[in-house]
Amino acid sequence: MGAVALEEMLRHATPGLESLFLSYERGLAYLRTVGANVVDLFAGLPPLSPNAFCTPFGPETARAMSALAAFAPDLVINDGEPYLVELTSEVLGTPTVVLAHPLDLHNPGNSALAVALFRHFYARAHCVIAHGLERLPAGASELGGRAQRALEVNTIVRPAIHRAIGRRPGALALAAVLGGGSQNSAEHFRAGTRQLGEWVLRACSTLQLTPAVLFVSDPDLAAELPAAPPGVTVVADAAENADALADAELVVGRAGRNLVSEFVALGKRGVIVPVAGPAFRTSGQVVAAQEAARANPNLRIVRLEQGFEVFERELAAARSTPALSVAWRPGNDEALAAVQRLLTPA
Repeated sequence: MGAVALEEMLRHATPGLESLFLSYERGLAYLRTVGANVVDLFAGLPPLSPNAFCTPFGPETARAMSALAAFAPDLVINDGEPYLVELTSEVLGTPTVVLAHPLDLHNPGNSALAVALFRHFYARAHCVIAHGLERLPAGASELGGRAQRALEVNTIVRPAIHRAIGRRPGALALAAVLGGGSQNSAEHFRAGTRQLGEWVLRACSTLQLTPAVLFVSDPDLAAELPAAPPGVTVVADAAENADALADAELVVGRAGRNLVSEFVALGKRGVIVPVAGPAFRTSGQVVAAQEAARANPNLRIVRLEQGFEVFERELAAARSTPALSVAWRPGNDEALAAVQRLLTPA
């Protein structure tokens, strides 16, 4: 979502700008819903193994390099593919911006080797923007190499969310988002996501939360959920949900960085549920949930192991508690300025 946000902001600020996305799986599905110019890196290829990255010598990377050579970009934004940084910045010689998760650069829950590899590849970029709710400890933003130092900013949110900050809720009682990434993930992560979806549908019934909408972004997972109660819409495929989030009185979602940052930016009341993810994001959703609740005290944290009754109680409490004001602002403007400096060097 960070790359999508930056592309839209750059397009509005730069008349005549052309862009090309390289993506796969759920990211590809979302990009197609918003009409982006996108290349499917895995079309006709076996799917990427769970929690893996594009490999430097893989057929998907050959396709990416071919597309980039034909497009001849002035800038590459790399959002989540560390092994491709050297290929764009060194081999192609194209200025490359990395959008990093703070946990890429410092993560006590990950192996020292994994963090060192992230830092090694990111140091080859022309600019690294570490965006999130948390801040790195002293010294962790120093990368050396071409990048020198990561720029730390608050999470970059979608421009549609950015524009909706301060907007009063509409007629939607609840908007819930299970998030992307469940299709190509470890089974325990998928199971936790499915459990959250079941909780949402059950709570909509018991608390009479209608109208409501549940965004699943995974047709297979949506098919595994029980039937939605009257007044609740389940959106199985990837879809734009910014208006629904802005309109909703209450929100529910997994505690991924991007989603909870949107909940914070909008000042929403609701419940966030950490779901255990891959090893290189160990404890990441817990940290994101804690930071989100600190920045937006209208949000309540429920762990899956606490059970549905606690989830239901906290959701009801969120509904009955007046919303507090939230001062946190996204890092969109700072990130845009950094990219513009790279496009128009002094």
